[in-house]
Amino acid sequence: MGGRSTPDMARLFSLKRIGPKMLFQPKKVSQAVEDALDDLAVEAVTLFNKTTATWKNKPKFDVRIIKNGVTISASGKAGKIFSYVDEGTRAHIIRARKAPLLRFKVGGRPKTRPRVITSTQGKAGTVWVGALKVHHPGNEPREFSVVIAERIGKKATRVMQKELNQTVLVAEGRVE
Repeated sequence: MGGRSTPDMARLFSLKRIGPKMLFQPKKVSQAVEDALDDLAVEAVTLFNKTTATWKNKPKFDVRIIKNGVTISASGKAGKIFSYVDEGTRAHIIRARKAPLLRFKVGGRPKTRPRVITSTQGKAGTVWVGALKVHHPGNEPREFSVVIAERIGKKATRVMQKELNQTVLVAEGRVE
């Protein structure tokens, strides 16, 4: 045969030009990441709200998108109380300032527990006590923020991957 092609050989294969496909579209990838962050932030705020569901004064949780992700913070007076519960407090002395004695009830049960994302009714104390000052033992940190960050962190990779896969499928024209 020596370099000659016959009509039968040409039928054995054919070449089809494959044009370049745009698999990486920066604007769409950026939007996919932003959508994933929004979904994760909504879920995190839902979990934060679950921790304060039975609180009388509920904090407002503010979401802020920053360069490397999202921050969620509790705001207002109730937000400050939330941070005391979440992060705990050291032992400290409380003194009567505006009245001759501190008056409070003892014997209650808290509404939250450490590392548990829920809020129960708790129970108010029943025995009244009066004192000039009190040696408060401090509060054990509940670590809501830590637990929620761990949960969201585990989901983040899956959610981001799903959004980015969808972006590639759209770029390839396989879905709209």
